[in-house]
Amino acid sequence: MAVQNFNLIAIKESRSVERLTRVTLLLTKLTFMFMPVSIVTAYFSCQFVDAHYTVRSYWSWFAGIGSASLVLLIIFSLVSGTLDADIMYKPLSRRLWECISCFALKHRRSRT
Repeated sequence: MAVQNFNLIAIKESRSVERLTRVTLLLTKLTFMFMPVSIVTAYFSCQFVDAHYTVRSYWSWFAGIGSASLVLLIIFSLVSGTLDADIMYKPLSRRLWECISCFALKHRRSRT
């Protein structure tokens, strides 16, 4: 009985860690997306001598840096395997068993 309680506590803690990891990854991705854009905004807000900025140049830089950040964020997500936000709670063998049993049930219904 004590072993079963320990296992249940371990599963609960594991899910809590997964949730924390998901939140941390989301905050990291948001930072990765908006940090370069805020640096560009800070650069264009400075008053340099003999530097004349237009609204068009600001928005073109903003779009370029924002697009580059988005592309790099997608590449980072693909490489690190964090693009899919849905973490599996069921083991693959359990999902496979459910799929097979669902198929068998449909097959039985179609025969009758």
